[in-house]
Amino acid sequence: MSVVCTFQLVFYENPRGIGSVLTENVGTEGTNNLFLRFQLQLYANGVFRQTEIAVLGKLWRELPGFINPYFP
Repeated sequence: MSVVCTFQLVFYENPRGIGSVLTENVGTEGTNNLFLRFQLQLYANGVFRQTEIAVLGKLWRELPGFINPYFP
């Protein structure tokens, strides 16, 4: 059984730039092993730039940028 969920984190670089990070859980393997697909959307001075980063088979606790205070 796999659960697909998407959340969006919006951050501001400067008054002219806005970006968002989209993360989708596309499957699970085991208990804490997630298959994640990252999509970074960045607007820099009105110019849209998109970068996709694929991370497969990584423990979610080991992913950079993920800090969960409830599961140290």
